[in-house]
Amino acid sequence: MWRYVMFKNRETKDKFTLIELLVVIAIIAILASMLLPALNKAREKGKAATCKNNLKQLGKAFIMYADDYNGFLPPALANGTHWWCRNEILGPYFGYFRTGGGVMHCPSNVGIPANHAQSNYTFNAKAELKKLAKILKPSEAIILPDSASLDPAQWLAFDSGNWSTRVGLIRHSNGTNCQFVDGHVSWKNDFNADNVTKGY
Repeated sequence: MWRYVMFKNRETKDKFTLIELLVVIAIIAILASMLLPALNKAREKGKAATCKNNLKQLGKAFIMYADDYNGFLPPALANGTHWWCRNEILGPYFGYFRTGGGVMHCPSNVGIPANHAQSNYTFNAKAELKKLAKILKPSEAIILPDSASLDPAQWLAFDSGNWSTRVGLIRHSNGTNCQFVDGHVSWKNDFNADNVTKGY
C-alpha cells in the first residue's frame, strides 16, 4: 500500500498543471515580444548594408564610365530614350540591368514590380555630364541617393527643384543612403535641397 501511494504521488508531481503551462506560455510570449524588435532592427541593418553595397557598385560604374569618356560623368538621359540606369549607358559597367532586382533595387523598398525595369536610386542632375576634375569637393558631392518611389516620373533624376518628391528620406532609420563622387557611401538624416548642389 505504501509503495502504491508513493508511486501515485510521484506520477502526479511529474505532470504540469494548466496554470503552470499558462505561465510558461506567457513567459515565452513576453520574451518573444522583447526579442522581435531587436531581430527586426538587425534585419533592417542588413538591408541597409545591402543598399550601401548597391550604391557602392553603382558609384564604381560611374567612375568607370568617366574613365572611358575623358573624365565626364554620364548624362541623365541620352538620345531622348536612354536613361542613365539603362543598359545603353551604365549597364556594361555593372553587369547590365536586371528586371525586378539587382543593384538598382534597395531591399528595404517593397512592392517592386517584377515586370518593370526601374531603379530605387536617383541620379543627381547636378552631376550630369560633369567633369570629375572640375567637381570642387568630391567627398561632399552626392551622385545617387535613395529614391522615394517606383513611379517612373520619380526615379530618373532630380535637382534642387524636385528633390523633395524624388528622394527617399525615411527608408533606413529615418535617413537615406547616399553615393558620393569620391566613391564613398554614407547615411544622411538631413538630406535637403542644399545637399543637391553641395560639393559641386
